[in-house]
Amino acid sequence: MEYNRKTFIAPDDLHSFAAIQCKISPDKNGEQIASVRISDCHNSIKLWNKANDKDERLEFLQKLNNVIIELLMFHNYIEGFKEEPLPF
Repeated sequence: MEYNRKTFIAPDDLHSFAAIQCKISPDKNGEQIASVRISDCHNSIKLWNKANDKDERLEFLQKLNNVIIELLMFHNYIEGFKEEPLPF
């Protein structure tokens, strides 16, 4: 099982290298590693987990689901500060 996708998260800003990369690949011992790296111009965070069996994959899915929920809550909170709806 392999997956590798990188997306620039501020594509309209010509000076930004902000990106998200999602990847599943074997490490040097052949174990599957799932990772998500979110980077901007100055910092990055990385979530990772082994992905060799169902329990390890479920653990990583739980991490991803919790991050998605928190980001959506934060998005909704920020959007509430605007007098007019944002265009996205």
